[in-house]
Amino acid sequence: MEAVVRVAAVCLAALLVTACTAEEAPEAPFSEPRWTRTSVPTLQYEQLPSVRGAAGWQGGFAVASERADDVPVVHMSADGATWRQIVISGLTELGQGDAVAGHGKHGYLLGEGFHGPTVWTSEGDVWYRIPLPGARPGDRVSSISAGPRGVVVVGFGPETGIATADVLRIWHSADGERFGEPVDVPMPDVYPYEPPLVAATGHGFLIYRIIIGHDHATPALLESRDGRTWRDVGPQLIGWPAGVGRPRIDAATHNDGVAVAFTNTADPVHEEDRDRGLTAWYRRDGDTAWTATASIASGRLPDAGVVPRRQRTVHQVIPWHSGFLALGWAGGAALWTSADGVTWTKTPVRDNGFDQAERLGFLSNGTVSLLLRTKHKLIGPTEVWRHGDPAGPARGPGRALLPGGSWSQHSGRVVVDDAGTGKLFYRGPGDTAGTYRTVQVRTTHTAENGTRTLEVTASDDPAAPIGAVFQVRVVAPGAVVLRPDGLQAEFCDTDHDREC
Repeated sequence: MEAVVRVAAVCLAALLVTACTAEEAPEAPFSEPRWTRTSVPTLQYEQLPSVRGAAGWQGGFAVASERADDVPVVHMSADGATWRQIVISGLTELGQGDAVAGHGKHGYLLGEGFHGPTVWTSEGDVWYRIPLPGARPGDRVSSISAGPRGVVVVGFGPETGIATADVLRIWHSADGERFGEPVDVPMPDVYPYEPPLVAATGHGFLIYRIIIGHDHATPALLESRDGRTWRDVGPQLIGWPAGVGRPRIDAATHNDGVAVAFTNTADPVHEEDRDRGLTAWYRRDGDTAWTATASIASGRLPDAGVVPRRQRTVHQVIPWHSGFLALGWAGGAALWTSADGVTWTKTPVRDNGFDQAERLGFLSNGTVSLLLRTKHKLIGPTEVWRHGDPAGPARGPGRALLPGGSWSQHSGRVVVDDAGTGKLFYRGPGDTAGTYRTVQVRTTHTAENGTRTLEVTASDDPAAPIGAVFQVRVVAPGAVVLRPDGLQAEFCDTDHDREC
């Protein structure tokens, strides 16, 4: 067994001191997940050529990706079994790292569009914009994460050198509804084309996988309790062996009083060096040192994926009850579990069908957890591994009818009266200027959040037949309309036409 190495570290005063918030609850005792492999006909592999993150929340699940024609899309599901594709008008590019996050009742999507870098949020229906104040021309957004202490977005300032920038820009929202001005963290020669990732936990936030654009630089690991004050604890975490080019911290999180991180010092030039490779680190709250342990099980032959340490990687670590799950690669997709953040056990590969996947992503709505095959060159239904009750969230009783209104944009108009009936006029795909589809609707349900479900009663649009539904939510400066074919657009009230 490889030796356990103790590395002295300065106390991580903010993140790793035990603290509770009103939103935190005691973690359930650790238990191993039980995975059931299934295929999802409504989510095809061809729709996922480039996955940019996956997440769940109480309202369901979302996977962000780009189509083969580079159009950004969001795949949404209430239960993880039936999916639909959403195309958001005005969204031109997804965040380059993890572009989707979820916590509590809300999902979040990060991207760029007509209004610059922007966050969109949803409770399982329409997506509406939340501005990122202080964003400047040339800023690039990377990743988003949400947790009990709010939502954090990480990005870069404009490039200052050849494929390098000199600052990370970090936005924080305590309530998930309004972001403050960004905090700029100096980071000379940071490489913006390997996007950093962020983990939101009950203790705060960790930003990892920060790549410095020159060899032999010590990688950064930023931590914060409040999303505003950040410190780099990367140099405290790692004693890097000499000669490691562009090292990085690949995954990090915190759960139930323990912080964990995964690093990799494998080097193609020194493949014979057994001391290089994947390392797991942990630190319990109140400890004065991090501990590096190589006790990451390789599995047992004749199972697949039993490879040397230098051939193993971890790309995601997730809190699981009072312990952790780690997703990675070991000659194919691999999953490790840990009850304490110290000892990592490898989940059998062939018994679970992981040998058929190259890479897995994790998403959970708190009741159902999914492993999604996110890297492949296949066609047909996507495969997922499910743990938990497949029932989706129940629709609430709703609320009384809301007042009617009229909203417009350059290519259409929505009118709903106080009795809940109305009409929509809009151009369909391929329609010429001056040609509009006309759809009559009636309100069948108004959710507690104000989203109206409008059932089609008459239509000349084949993509919106009688019985199909539109969803409309009034959000200043107008209304967001989600059509039955998955196209979403903003319509503004008469005082805000120019904002559309």
